[in-house]
Amino acid sequence: MSKMFLKSSLRLWAISLLLPVLASAAVLPAMPTVSVAAGASGETAIASLGTNLTAVAAHYGKSAEALRANFRSDSSLKIDSKGYLYFSCQGLSLPPNANANSSPPSLIYPLAQTFLLHSKPGSKRTIYLDFTGYTISGTQWNTDYNNGSDIVAPPWDIDGNPSSFNATERAHIQNAWFRVAEDYAAFDVDVTTEYPGEAALTRSSAGDDVYGTRALVSPISAIIAPAGGIAYVGVFNEVGNVHKPALIFPENLANDGRYIGEAISHEVGHNLNLLHQGTTTGQAYYAGQGNWAPIMGVGYYKPIVQWAKGEYLNANNTEDELANITSTGLDYRPADFGNNLANATQMKGVSSLANGIISGTGEADFFYFQSGSGSAWISVTNWEVSSDLHELVTVYDSTGNVVTNVETVDDASLGTKGVSFNLNVSNGKYYVSIAGVGTGNPVTTGYSSYASLGQYTLAITNPPGTATVISSPKPPYGTSFTNILGSNPNGPWYLFVQDDKPLDTGMISNGWFVTLISANPVGMAGDNAVYASPTNSTIALGGAYNLVLAVTNYGPSLSSNVVVSVQLPSPIGLSLVTTNLTIGSVTQIGSTLAWAIGNLQTNTGSVLTLSFVGNTPGIYSNTVSVASTTIDPNPDDDVITSFVTVSGSLNPPVVNSGFGMGSSGFYLTVTGDPVLTVIQASTNLLSWQNIFTNTPPFVFTNFQSTNFPIRFYRALLAP
Repeated sequence: MSKMFLKSSLRLWAISLLLPVLASAAVLPAMPTVSVAAGASGETAIASLGTNLTAVAAHYGKSAEALRANFRSDSSLKIDSKGYLYFSCQGLSLPPNANANSSPPSLIYPLAQTFLLHSKPGSKRTIYLDFTGYTISGTQWNTDYNNGSDIVAPPWDIDGNPSSFNATERAHIQNAWFRVAEDYAAFDVDVTTEYPGEAALTRSSAGDDVYGTRALVSPISAIIAPAGGIAYVGVFNEVGNVHKPALIFPENLANDGRYIGEAISHEVGHNLNLLHQGTTTGQAYYAGQGNWAPIMGVGYYKPIVQWAKGEYLNANNTEDELANITSTGLDYRPADFGNNLANATQMKGVSSLANGIISGTGEADFFYFQSGSGSAWISVTNWEVSSDLHELVTVYDSTGNVVTNVETVDDASLGTKGVSFNLNVSNGKYYVSIAGVGTGNPVTTGYSSYASLGQYTLAITNPPGTATVISSPKPPYGTSFTNILGSNPNGPWYLFVQDDKPLDTGMISNGWFVTLISANPVGMAGDNAVYASPTNSTIALGGAYNLVLAVTNYGPSLSSNVVVSVQLPSPIGLSLVTTNLTIGSVTQIGSTLAWAIGNLQTNTGSVLTLSFVGNTPGIYSNTVSVASTTIDPNPDDDVITSFVTVSGSLNPPVVNSGFGMGSSGFYLTVTGDPVLTVIQASTNLLSWQNIFTNTPPFVFTNFQSTNFPIRFYRALLAP
């Protein structure tokens, strides 16, 4: 992705003459005709609006008294030359000497995907995170801040090369995207770093339901305002782009992905008709309590940052932010799983995964699994960066009685961490619910369940249960079946369903066909599936990483000679330390790990845990595949790849006092991080020759040192 301007600016010809149309739940009065000095705030703004203040307040769904109170309590609330409200958020600016929070932050996705990130592709609403530069034209920003002329907003750049994005810049962009994607995960909107086209951002008429906003990240505060960001109020669903984009000024945010991401969520929140969360004691931007802060305050200093409704002590704003968002252009994301015991979603097999989103206050997602007797493992992991979800995981037995409740514990650095636990189970059906809850006292130390919303991954590994037997139908056989239950006069039978196979007959639905195989297929087909958890993870340099692999045979018959192959990364970057398995044996040849399981009965499985240590920063993958000598009718789930990012930086090799001439020649004692190190030699300090490689700590002896009148040595990390 180049930093050059990849798209032409939007020029608002006739459309720029239209008054904004707000398509909220209630039709609000039109904006009065106002002509005032731009940028007024506080009492000056009140005086400038004069007799128009009541009509302006009504346009924003407020009383005149409430708007006056807003102006008086928050100096960053301003009016433009036509009386429209916007926020110039000086309170989001960091001190000039602030250091970047992470340098660089950990990567989750490969660098090449940085400008292809989407949180909900296909949504009719879009929040575009634009780091690539843009020409602002025909907007009120131009009128009030640049005498009507275009504003050329350059790409975001920290390395002095605006023509491309380096690895550090891309890592910061990913960090920002992860935060914004989680903040807006509860809503039907695509948060993306990929340019979606102007039609996806600009609302052409009140009947146009495909639109969004651009969050432009560009160092142009010198032209606009000395702030962390600036944005108009309540314009997300406005027709045209007169009051867009929302502007974020990275030069005032330490050029750091964390602060940029928090500022983007904040400024887009203004576009969605949100005011600041402050206090009646003088804080315009509330910085939070405990581990929590509100998005519309300042969220830089707490690990958990959520939407809010002023439940904390001395709050000056008790607006329902979620209601405002959903009345200014965004809907809640539809439920993806069942919401009670009666319509719980099935988790199939002995190892299963589900990715979900808690998208409403008080919402819970329900699942069930069939288990045999033994120990079940249940894990809920949260969104990788800045999760907003604090979850309560509840397990019920088959009659709906609660077996256990497990709630996540917040961390002062990492925020919400998810839960993982083992549970003794008997043969039968169990339910699992995941709900967003609060913690602590929302008035002083914590937060409520109001905006405990966000993304999660549920993983369950359980002992195999008893297989369900379906009896064959009685003769005479027709061309269709309405009931395949009942007596079993002809022994076991199996129903195979395939898509688009020649000579299939009998349409079922959606283009699928059925073929009945009259021969006994026992021993013919074993549907093996392999799972990995987690599929994406980040660890610190030297940290431990556990990868759980699970294989299940879904039948219909025994699967013979099952072998799982794991392609391991280079041990220089991520080294395998231990293995722990339930069935079979493990051998390693080079970079391939072979897990020989043997035979797997129908609806049974096995689990292997691999423990790694991160040796070198980078992104590493483990590709896992399963094979057997039995036909697999569904090979699509036979391969899976997991990724792990090792973050941090390596210490260079160190040569201290352990060097000198010995009886065999010159020697060096090298210490440092246990990564491949090369010893180089030179006779002139200009040209260097590799003469030895090893992993510290080690002692190197040059047996040929006496052949040179003078020779220099150095130890470097291997390229």
